[in-house]
Amino acid sequence: MNLILIIITITLIPFISAIYDGYKAEQYQFPYIVLINSPQFYCAGVLISKQHILTAAHCLMSVPTGGSIKVSLGVYEYYGSSYSDGELIKSKKFWIHEKFSMPSAVNDIGLIELPKPIVPSNKVNFIGIDNRNYPDYDQKDTQVVIAGWGFVKSQQIAKQLRYTNMTLMPLYECMKYSSHYIESLTNNHICVTKITGFPCKLESSKLDYYIFSGDSGTPLVSTKSGKIVGILSYVKDAENGVDLGKNDCKSNVPAVATRIAFYLDWIAERSGLKFKRV
Repeated sequence: MNLILIIITITLIPFISAIYDGYKAEQYQFPYIVLINSPQFYCAGVLISKQHILTAAHCLMSVPTGGSIKVSLGVYEYYGSSYSDGELIKSKKFWIHEKFSMPSAVNDIGLIELPKPIVPSNKVNFIGIDNRNYPDYDQKDTQVVIAGWGFVKSQQIAKQLRYTNMTLMPLYECMKYSSHYIESLTNNHICVTKITGFPCKLESSKLDYYIFSGDSGTPLVSTKSGKIVGILSYVKDAENGVDLGKNDCKSNVPAVATRIAFYLDWIAERSGLKFKRV
């Protein structure tokens, strides 16, 4: 479930790329999910207003300053290079967090502004951001849903939007897995473990570079509040700090997402949206 990314081994970044063992979504079950195309990455994003899309910063980093992002709204069936429905739009402007860095993946958040507001419908609509402070989401057994496209088993691209259920993990527990990541794990992150499926990185054994396809930038939506709590960023890619160059899709190591509650002011300053903290 990610957009397609090709990078040479030296610059390998283990961003979210597939959902294994998930479910096929009903048509327009997730009207807030957006396909994002950039010169280097193929990612997902989420409509947070009639005119703004939230995604991961690494999904936008290869776009030239002053350039535009192509986004597709209302897509259900996707075939890797085309889709059966949906509307393709070029962004008006976009922002990458000023303190985003690689390969640490710190502040992995980006914002896209559309040229005009959407008309909400059952096919395309926005979703709210859960604005509660992060300790509320350091509780065990808080469930979230993620959805997107991309590779499923045997490196086959999912033709229909797929989703999976996951559980948030307290950060102090997630820190125990820090040796499994090349990236930095901070309070600005949120971790998730699998219930019915899991995002992972796919590797092409026939090439000298890696292909990522799927779910970077897709939202974690709380099943309790029905709002966004995180944006997927990266997965396991190391053992004791040593780069593996691959990821085990059946691994029990948590996936890591950007914790949105930390970035409400950043989003508000650029979008004009207002958030009331709880």
